[in-house]
Amino acid sequence: MKTTKTPFFIVLLKSVTILLCLFMALQFLMEFVTYTFSVTDTRAQVFESWGTSSAWWSQDIESEELANEIAKALYSKTEGLGLDVYRYNVGAGERDNPNSRIANPRGQTESFYVFSEQTGQWEYNFTRDANARRMLTKPLSRGQIR
Repeated sequence: MKTTKTPFFIVLLKSVTILLCLFMALQFLMEFVTYTFSVTDTRAQVFESWGTSSAWWSQDIESEELANEIAKALYSKTEGLGLDVYRYNVGAGERDNPNSRIANPRGQTESFYVFSEQTGQWEYNFTRDANARRMLTKPLSRGQIR
């Protein structure tokens, strides 16, 4: 069986024709779509606060200078976004788990609940996750979050 190659010009012409037909169909359908917006004085929703999650970015901020810049940009009401909520990512301690299913190390967090080699028991160690805790203290110490 002999196959013939379709000339490029014919393929291009067919492609342009199909695109043109799709465009015309879209234009036709748009005539039947109407958008209605109304603005009223009725209060429908109240935001009590707004903020961001510290999940996975705060633990990577090692520089004190960068931490201050980020805190100002996010939480300052005069020089930043004026956020007033900081959601701390407690995580699940996946950084300490050799069998973690979280492949990306940036998604793994340090756990406060760790096994102590000295005592042979599980204990809380709140010195861990230092970078993320420091980011939390920036807006907290300035009274920018509640």
